[in-house]
Amino acid sequence: MLDEIVSQIRVIEENSLSDGGESIVSSNLQGNVLNLQMNELAIVELCRQLLDLARSGIDGKHCHLDGVSFIDIGDAELTVILKNDWTELKPQEHSS
Repeated sequence: MLDEIVSQIRVIEENSLSDGGESIVSSNLQGNVLNLQMNELAIVELCRQLLDLARSGIDGKHCHLDGVSFIDIGDAELTVILKNDWTELKPQEHSS
């Protein structure tokens, strides 16, 4: 199912780029809140990157959203990490 969605998103990206569109992202931190201002193509690209990460299924795999790979304006960065195993973070059940 995710493969089909990603394929459709890639078509949207390719069509936008061939029409002269470009992805534009601005980032800033306000306290502990990361603000990303994005145009439509950037939002589509972000969705594809996150879906590609989810499709990998590899625990610990990550993508960087920074000035090198995604953010055009500003210096705030975001790293998204796939975590499949949450057992160590769940509250322990108490036996009676």
